[in-house]
Amino acid sequence: NLCRRPGSILQPYRCGGGRRWLSILQPYRCGGGRRWLRLRGGPEHVYVADQSNHRIRKIAPDGTVTTLAGSGNAAFADGQGIAASFHNPAGVAVDGDGYVYVADRSNHRIRKIAPDGTVTTLAGSGNAGSIEGQGIAAHFHNPSKLAVDAEGNVLVSDKNNGRIRSIAALLPPPTRGKLPPTLPSAYRDEMRALLDDSSFADITFVVEGEKVTAHRALLAARSEYFRTMLSASFREAQPSSEVPIGGMSSSAFKELLAYIYTDELVFSDKNMVDVMRKARECQLDRVYNHTVRRCHRDLTVQNAVMWFIQADQYKLDDLRESALRFVARNFRRIRTEAKPTLLPLQESPALMMEVMLDAI
Repeated sequence: NLCRRPGSILQPYRCGGGRRWLSILQPYRCGGGRRWLRLRGGPEHVYVADQSNHRIRKIAPDGTVTTLAGSGNAAFADGQGIAASFHNPAGVAVDGDGYVYVADRSNHRIRKIAPDGTVTTLAGSGNAGSIEGQGIAAHFHNPSKLAVDAEGNVLVSDKNNGRIRSIAALLPPPTRGKLPPTLPSAYRDEMRALLDDSSFADITFVVEGEKVTAHRALLAARSEYFRTMLSASFREAQPSSEVPIGGMSSSAFKELLAYIYTDELVFSDKNMVDVMRKARECQLDRVYNHTVRRCHRDLTVQNAVMWFIQADQYKLDDLRESALRFVARNFRRIRTEAKPTLLPLQESPALMMEVMLDAI
């Protein structure tokens, strides 16, 4: 009968005529050449190199034993489950993703078993030897034990060569104990909540008559423009002062602040040019480049003329070039499908002439 030692990482195992304590984290020899190794910490499976049966066995937490892989014939074959063959498998190890690695002793190979039971050869030509190399170009001589280290390498006890060999496999290292779940980032939502909450705000902007609060330290950290503005030598640096922001809508300014807080490039079409202008002024190159590329991608017969005029007015040369080229090449379509958008262009003869010349 098995018994339990409270609080211990060891479990008892009956072997031969008596009860022995077996570390579930290390290989163990018992009678007919079986070696046991714990897969991971927690109530998970145990894998067994069932040497004389030429199989890899799997023991569930409730004690149910199944065959993970191996036909039972002393042979070599890759394949899935019982279609694969081993010859005196002598040791097993497991990586952090649940892949099982087998020292296939008499085949002079290191085998890899996926969680679905698919067996492939990780390394070893099948010829007894001690040649270094990659994959099947390497030679082993009766590899007997192996482990996955913290760097993701497979360490092999190459018995008849009297060596410890290392296979650079870049594997996820095995875990010890059940790990807590990976939680999604709450950074974006928390930073948006901070922006919307004026409790700890220490600066106020006035945009189109609306007061918008923010946090000096964060603005200074994210933009050299704001760092300079909020330095001690400027009026805006005074705690009680309100900073006027002109030349853009309040909604566009709020979208730009949202980027500064969350690092997310989310801007509405109606605010694209305003955001582009302010991003250039604030030296937010990532935002500026994004808005230019976004406008270039989203040019249509409905917005091209408006963006061309705005780009010319605010000296946004990158947008101006893209918009001019689009208007010139699609002028007939614009006149047919969006004729009202041409009215502002007709009020600027110089721009109209430029479009006509570019269209020729």
